Amino acid sequence: LKQHDGLRYGLVGLGSNASVYVPPTHNLSVFEHRLGELNVGVLGNGSAIGDGLSTAVCHLASSNAPKKCIILFTDGENNAGEIHPETAAKLSAENNITLYVVGIGSRGTVPIEYTDPLTGKIYSGYLDSDYNPASLKKIAGIGGGRYFEVRTIEELSETLNNVAKIENVPQSFTYKTVNKLYYQKVLFIALIIIAIVWIIKRLILKELVCYKIKKILILRNSFLGFAFIMLLLAYSGISWGTYLVPVQKNGSSVSMVFDISNSMLAKDGPNGSTRMKAAGVYAKKLLAKMDGVAVSV
Repeated sequence: LKQHDGLRYGLVGLGSNASVYVPPTHNLSVFEHRLGELNVGVLGNGSAIGDGLSTAVCHLASSNAPKKCIILFTDGENNAGEIHPETAAKLSAENNITLYVVGIGSRGTVPIEYTDPLTGKIYSGYLDSDYNPASLKKIAGIGGGRYFEVRTIEELSETLNNVAKIENVPQSFTYKTVNKLYYQKVLFIALIIIAIVWIIKRLILKELVCYKIKKILILRNSFLGFAFIMLLLAYSGISWGTYLVPVQKNGSSVSMVFDISNSMLAKDGPNGSTRMKAAGVYAKKLLAKMDGVAVSV
């Protein structure tokens, strides 16, 4: 992200509970750092999709961005939480927030490896996946968005291009006039002049007053007077010219919601990666394509 593009990114994680990892921010390095810290299981073993979506809606509803959207990364197995996903999708639509759903997974028996976040013990085996894209398509439709199912890099690229095009908006700037101050340069000149005066006084005049060196005395006093004037100018905060600085740029606002339940460790993502790793890759690639977008997680 550039310094003034006005983008805001945030991060929401969901398990049995939902939590905001990053409130909407334009600091992409902070966002990516926290995204890398997402660990499966820290919010419980379930998938409270409705709670995660509602949390994202609450953090985007008050935004004055011209376009706002939520991007949900999940395997769709909603089995926890207090809010039904369809209710959360309606809440999103009511607040003019578009909901996109990226489904990651497949049905059947899938290999899985899980590290308990409390004990560090590693478990491996197979997950009986009940991946159901129908429910994800439904909540995406209710939220006014689209459902994407990606299993290959080609499908991922097409998905990212579609979302980036839909959410792209013309950018607008607000400017302020700033005076460019030169007091530091003036002070530096004054110090140099004072140093020259000291050299003339100590090394050349040697504290002697003689008519033969009257011209040197005049030169010394002239330097002292000029140095005094420079110090006065520095104190007054002299400036020269003005220039415009962009201070605000409006764009879309996006909230990315990541399912971090245990089933996201199933290794049926693109190229045999885990569902969680695939979600992270999708998110980073999408960020690179979405110019003028504010994102939370």
